[in-house]
Formats: sequence, C-alpha cells, structure tokens
Amino acid sequence: MRYIKIKDGIQWKGYLQVHDTIRGFACFMCNDERFERLMLTRDHAEGLNLSLPKDYRLILKTREEAEAMMARIAKLNGFSKLEDNI
Repeated sequence: MRYIKIKDGIQWKGYLQVHDTIRGFACFMCNDERFERLMLTRDHAEGLNLSLPKDYRLILKTREEAEAMMARIAKLNGFSKLEDNI
C-alpha cells in the first residue's frame, strides 16, 4: 500500500510504502524519479520533516505489523492511501 501527500495540488517528495528487508519488514520513503528508497529511521524522518510514533520500531516481523505502523505514520503526517490499480 502506498501513501501520498498532496498539498496545494502538488505531491510531496515521494510516497510512503512498506518493503521487505533481510530481517523483516520496514517503512520506507520512496521516490521513483530519483530511484530512491530510504528506510524511515528517526534521523531520516527528522530530515524529511516527518513525525514518527513514540513506539516506532525500525524492523517489524510481519508485513501486517509494518502496514499497521505505516498507516499510523501516514495518519500522523497527513498522508492518504493510494489504492493499487493492478
């Protein structure tokens, strides 16, 4: 599931999405134009002016846990769910 933020008709730098890692699942900021995928660490989130929940964990064991955390991050920062059209 992707989450986007549109303000004044302009989309924010990229989108938020969960991806799998070697250790589990994590929340990422992605930008297709620059082929960028940045894991949302506290430092990266601060640099992107994003807030993270106090109980945020970098790696989650299941996709469901990661998707739930991503939904919380999206809501906290004013992002909307973008439905997949596949």
